[in-house]
Amino acid sequence: MSYDPVFQAKIIPVLNAAFADALGPAYNGRVYAYVAPAKPTYPLMVYHPQDGGGRRVDAIGLNGWEGLMTFRSMDITLAGAADKLIEASAQFVSVTASGYIIDTVFENPQYFPVERQTDRNIYTVGVLATVRVYKDE
Repeated sequence: MSYDPVFQAKIIPVLNAAFADALGPAYNGRVYAYVAPAKPTYPLMVYHPQDGGGRRVDAIGLNGWEGLMTFRSMDITLAGAADKLIEASAQFVSVTASGYIIDTVFENPQYFPVERQTDRNIYTVGVLATVRVYKDE
């Protein structure tokens, strides 16, 4: 195994690609890092780091990263947001990226207030997860 000195800079693109592939089918491709678009279509998933960007967890000759991520399922009904989160959560067992091992462990649910938009309410159901990424060689 060779150590990759720029591994940490690759984490965000690796996770973005892996989450889009794994979670996209549950949300018809509407999976976003950090923030939803200005005029979103629901349901959708938004994910973001919860701990300031995670930390390096290298071992001898092995690159690694670990971080807390919040995954927010948003929809126009509370049941819709919850059902989509459950559907998407089942896909976490298959989160992969070429050349990387990604391990996701759900820690606890997250609660969010109802957002009032001009014409409707938006409900959010979330989960906090520990995500680990290792170079697969």
